[in-house]
Amino acid sequence: MTHAVVLSRAYREDIFSLQLKFNLLQYVPRQLRELYQWLEVDFHPLKLSERVSSVLQWIREQNREPELVHYIPYLQRIVVSRVLQQVVCLSNNLPFMTLHLRLRHVLELSLLP
Repeated sequence: MTHAVVLSRAYREDIFSLQLKFNLLQYVPRQLRELYQWLEVDFHPLKLSERVSSVLQWIREQNREPELVHYIPYLQRIVVSRVLQQVVCLSNNLPFMTLHLRLRHVLELSLLP
């Protein structure tokens, strides 16, 4: 199992290095570039779910690539996971109620159809 995790992590890093090397993001719609930026580069757990909600809505409404809709449940899980990872870093610095209110929004996002 550990071997599989190490391989998947290495594979993911290879994909990211290739996309950077060939600047593949220039061929991606702006909304998906923003999604990449928010999930992989920025650290803003209190705004992440809000930002991603707009992209998920765009994916639902756009007609150019309708197959993207199938990725929404996976993206929602990734967002919840990413927010929780980032909140762990903040848990000592923010009052519990602030975190609770923000996380509630994240959980609502994860339960959207």
